[in-house]
Amino acid sequence: MCSAHSVRFAGQFRRHDTEGLQGSMMLLWASAGVPLGVYNIVEEFNIALRVQPQILTTLSLITWAQCLYYGKKYSIMKCTAAATSLLLILA
Repeated sequence: MCSAHSVRFAGQFRRHDTEGLQGSMMLLWASAGVPLGVYNIVEEFNIALRVQPQILTTLSLITWAQCLYYGKKYSIMKCTAAATSLLLILA
């Protein structure tokens, strides 16, 4: 899952385009990392499974910020502030 995000992230950066990618789906994936992380910690899974939801949330929010920047033409500061504030809220 995370490798798919990093490939998508790099491809969007090179093309400077997010055509066909919905920002709302990235927000859903980012928010899905919260209950998954709680579940993995409560069940005392190994460290890899405890860290994976945080990586998923971070990469999803980076991709969402790219959707704002390339798709909606928001400034880079606005995109960074939005993604960082959501990351802090979801953490």
